[in-house]
Amino acid sequence: MKNLEELDYLIESELENTRLDFKREFYHKEKYNELIKDVMAMANAHVEDTKYIIFGVKLLEDGSRFFHSVQNIPDQANIEQLIHNNIEPTIELSFYPHKFKDHQLAILEIQGFNDRPYISKKDYRGINAGDSVIRKGSTTSTMSRDDLDKIYSYSSNTINPHKIEVGFDENLETVLEVNAKRYNTEDLPSSKEKKFYEEKLRILKEHIQEEDRKNKTNPLSNVNIERIVNFGRMFSENGVHDKKIYIGTDNFGMPIRLSEEELKGRIANVTETYFEDDAYFFQENVAQNLNPYILNNSDKFLEDVYIELYISTEVGYIFTEHYDKPVNGLVPALSDRLSYMYPNVEIDGDKYVITESIGTIRHQLKDTLLINPLKIIYSSEMIGKSFMLDYELHAKNLGDPLKGSLEIKIHEWIYSLINFIIVKWHGEPYHK
Repeated sequence: MKNLEELDYLIESELENTRLDFKREFYHKEKYNELIKDVMAMANAHVEDTKYIIFGVKLLEDGSRFFHSVQNIPDQANIEQLIHNNIEPTIELSFYPHKFKDHQLAILEIQGFNDRPYISKKDYRGINAGDSVIRKGSTTSTMSRDDLDKIYSYSSNTINPHKIEVGFDENLETVLEVNAKRYNTEDLPSSKEKKFYEEKLRILKEHIQEEDRKNKTNPLSNVNIERIVNFGRMFSENGVHDKKIYIGTDNFGMPIRLSEEELKGRIANVTETYFEDDAYFFQENVAQNLNPYILNNSDKFLEDVYIELYISTEVGYIFTEHYDKPVNGLVPALSDRLSYMYPNVEIDGDKYVITESIGTIRHQLKDTLLINPLKIIYSSEMIGKSFMLDYELHAKNLGDPLKGSLEIKIHEWIYSLINFIIVKWHGEPYHK
C-alpha cells in the first residue's frame, strides 16, 4: 500500500497517465469485462511502478476534480478471483477503501509487471481468449508486435523478484527464534575501573590519615628516614608518595601516580572515559548478530544491489556503528572502524532504517544479505514477544523492488533452556 500522503497527492494533483486512472464509480457487474481489460492494460504497461485505478474521482476538462463517494465497495477476494479467472499469468493486486477528506474512495493497486505479457484466459463478454491490451498514457490499445518486442527485451535482461528468496539461516526460514541475553553491570569495563579507582582512593585516604596522625603524635616522624621509606614504596602496588598513590604505568613504562582529587576526577568521568570499552563489551557479550540470508534462483547475477531493512525501535538497541577492541586504553582510529563495513543504521521516528549497498549477488549461491551482521541488544520487554523485520531489495536488473517481512521471536535464555530439556526428554514444549 502506498504512503497515504503520496496517495492523497495522486488523488488531488496528478493527471491521468500510464500508471494512473480515475473512475467516478466502481464497475457494475455487467461492466466487469471493462474491469478485466483495464487491469490487464495497466499490468502490461511499460512502467515498473505500481499502477492505480482510483474510484470516486471524476477528472474534469480543466483539471479540477469531482468527488463521489463509492458505495458498496466489493471485497478484495472477489476482485482477485475475477482477475485470476480471466487473466494469465497471475497479477498481484490490492483493493481497499480510502478516506479522502469527506469522501469514501476505493483504490485498486496493480503490482504486476515482471510476468508480462498478460493475456485473456478465456472468452468473457466480448473479450476473446488470447486477447491482450496495454495502457499508453491515458488510453488503452491492443498489444502490438513492437510492444511485445519491448516486453521480451526487458524480460531477457531483468530478473523476476519471485526468483529471489530471503530468510534466516541456510534453510531460508521466515521465522527466527532468539534468546535474549542478560548481563551484570559489574562486568562492564567502566564498573571495574570505577571499583579500582575507589579502592585506590580508599587506600590513599587511609594512608594520608595515618600520616597526619603520626605527624601529630610525633612531629619528627616526617624526617628524611621516613621520607626515604615512603619513596622506596612509591612503586609498590599501593605505594604512596607525596600524597599520591601508584596505579600502574603508562604505555612508555612510566609510573602513574594520582592524588585524591585526580582519583575523584577519574571516578566522576569513568563512564565517559570508558565509553568505547563499554560499547565493545556490549557489542561482543550482550548484542547478537542479525543477518538474513539471500538466494538468487535466477540464471543471472543481481547487479548494483541496495538493501533497506526496517525494524521497530521497541525491539531494543541496534548498534549504529561497529566498535573495535580498545588496546591498552587507546581507541582505534576512525579509519580502522570504517574499514569494517558495518551497515548504515539510522533512526527515523519509531523505526531503525538499515541500508547497505552490497554490489553483486551471484546466482544459485546462498549468502548473507548484509556484508557484516547487525549487532542488536533485545529489550527485556520484548521477551515472549515477536517483531517483524521488513526488507526491500533494489537492483539494477531487478524488475520490481523485492519487498517482504521476516518474523523474529524472542525468548529468555533460561526459559528456552527449560523448553529444550523438556522437549528433549518428554517431547512436549513447555508453555507459560
